[in-house]
Amino acid sequence: MPLTIAALRPSVLLEAELLSVKRCLDEVSANDPVAFAVEAAEVAAAEACFVSRDEAGEVLGVAWRFADAGAWRPGDTGPWRLGLQVVPRARRQGVGQSLLAHITNVPGPFVARCDVAHTRARRFLTHRAFELVGLVMHQRWDGGPEDVPRRFASGLIVEAKTDADFSSARELLLTAALEAGPLAMRRGSVMAPAWVLIASRGGRPVGVSVARRDREGWSIDSLAISSDARGLGIGRQLLCTLMERAAEEGQGVCLCLSPEYPRVLDFTSRLGFWTYRTSADFRRGSRSPTVATDTGYGDAPTT
Repeated sequence: MPLTIAALRPSVLLEAELLSVKRCLDEVSANDPVAFAVEAAEVAAAEACFVSRDEAGEVLGVAWRFADAGAWRPGDTGPWRLGLQVVPRARRQGVGQSLLAHITNVPGPFVARCDVAHTRARRFLTHRAFELVGLVMHQRWDGGPEDVPRRFASGLIVEAKTDADFSSARELLLTAALEAGPLAMRRGSVMAPAWVLIASRGGRPVGVSVARRDREGWSIDSLAISSDARGLGIGRQLLCTLMERAAEEGQGVCLCLSPEYPRVLDFTSRLGFWTYRTSADFRRGSRSPTVATDTGYGDAPTT
């Protein structure tokens, strides 16, 4: 099957290009139950994107990359988080290999994720010098306003709206080292259109959460609490604020955690979150990706 690889400019995708990418992603989602469901909007928000087309111009595969949390540091260029999907009927024909070669045409390191049950995807990555570095547990909460847990009056919660707000949020995430935190980062950004909440005590920012709307509802990209403000219920207060909004909208809340920290998992389970999927993180290159460490937001007191 003659195929061509083309680079697209994600930020200026034409409507026809976006539609062709969407058809490819939708076909993968409909025919591969263990593949991650991906929206075309996520590809459009990437730093780079390549597609594989057949002779008729149909998109059979898509690869994209975006800067992960490490790129928040000035002058940093990585790691790059990769996405790659090929329609099942075009697999084992070199499509994925060609797309991977193009999307990794910049200095690494690179990180990629797949469902632990997706044997073919895991084999594809390990055969191309990617190493397994850890597991991620995907959790969600679905409830009504009456199901939102009681939160503690620990701090003032405000929505970030100004450049100064976003700068404060970014600085707090950096100082709390959340780029290696228990919530798996997906975009490495705290800019709009994310919903960024900042918790303050005594006029000083001590906590931040970053969430976005996607097909699963509200997904939490990051959550960090200053070391001197842990154990005061700040993390619980931030999560409950988001849960209240999601419940009012009839949406769920999703987050990702490392299984290496049972205390954090116990914290989220007490709030009503449950694990619905486990994925594997892979790395190729010298630097570690967003492997979890404990930032302490599970220190909230019990009810």
